[in-house]
Amino acid sequence: MQLFNVKNDRTSEVMCVAARDTDHASAVYVTFWIARSGGAPGRFSIGRGAPAEIKDNFTVKTVERGEIAGVIVHQLDGSVLFEPAFG
Repeated sequence: MQLFNVKNDRTSEVMCVAARDTDHASAVYVTFWIARSGGAPGRFSIGRGAPAEIKDNFTVKTVERGEIAGVIVHQLDGSVLFEPAFG
C-alpha cells in the first residue's frame, strides 16, 4: 500500500489513506466519509504521502508496510487509529 493525504475542501480536514493508487485512495476516502457522516464529502484533493503531522507515527508506518487499505484517523487528542476498508 501507499499512503495518500486527502484534504476536504469544504471542511479543511486532512486524512491519511492507505491505498494502491490515487483512484483507490479516492474510493476508500469517499466510502469512509459516507459511512462516517451519511453524505458525500464534496470536493477534495489527494496528494502522495502521509500528512506531515502523522507521517512518523508507528501506526502509520505499520499500515504503509501492510497489504490492507483503509483510513488513518488523527484524533483530536493526538492519537492515531486505523479504520480498515473492507470489500
